[in-house]
Parts: sequence; structure tokens; C-alpha cells
Amino acid sequence: QLNNNSIGYFSTEELFNDFALFYDLGYGQGSTYGYNKGYKQGEFAGKTAGYTQGLTEGLNNAELGSFLNLATSVIDAPIKAFLGLVDFEILGMNMRVFFLSLLTGALVIAAFRLFSGGA
Repeated sequence: QLNNNSIGYFSTEELFNDFALFYDLGYGQGSTYGYNKGYKQGEFAGKTAGYTQGLTEGLNNAELGSFLNLATSVIDAPIKAFLGLVDFEILGMNMRVFFLSLLTGALVIAAFRLFSGGA
């Protein structure tokens, strides 16, 4: 038995609810798919560009290694680590400058004692 608000065996209200449900479902799935696809494409493009730029800059900035570079970097690494460790301030005084001053004073006293013949 059909009534005035029906199309075939479904009422117009049922059709509207089903249409709204399928529209929302399709919109949500399409939105998610589009977002994921765009994100993956953008991520790939960004990684590729970053890798290429980083590799190019790294090769341009790289030094040709030699034994002298190796020796100086082995000596320089602990010095940079120590200076980085004491590079802070207490009451407005930089501790790096303070420790370097103490170290310089100790080296001057040691050199003076060594060259003056004292023990």
C-alpha cells in the first residue's frame, strides 16, 4: 500500500535519511582518502627535496680529508667538548672565560717555572 509521501516501497523520509547517511559516509571517506593521498605525496616531495638539497650542500661544504685534518680534529674534539661544558653564566660571569683564565694562568706559571730552572 503506497501513501502520498512514498516512492516505490520507501517513504521520502527514509530515502532522505539514507541519502544523508550515504552522502556523509562518501564525503568522509573521500575527504580522508584525499587528505592521506595529498599528505603522502607532499611528504615524499618534501623528503626528496630536503635530501637532494642536504646532499648537495653537504658535498659542497665537505673538506677533502687528510691525515692532518684527522689529527687536528682528534685533538680539537675534547677541547670543544670541554669548552661547551663550561659555557654558562653564574651571576653574570661566563664560566668559560673564568676557566680559560685559570688555565692560561696555570700554563704561564708552569712555563715560567720550567724555564727559570725551578722545580
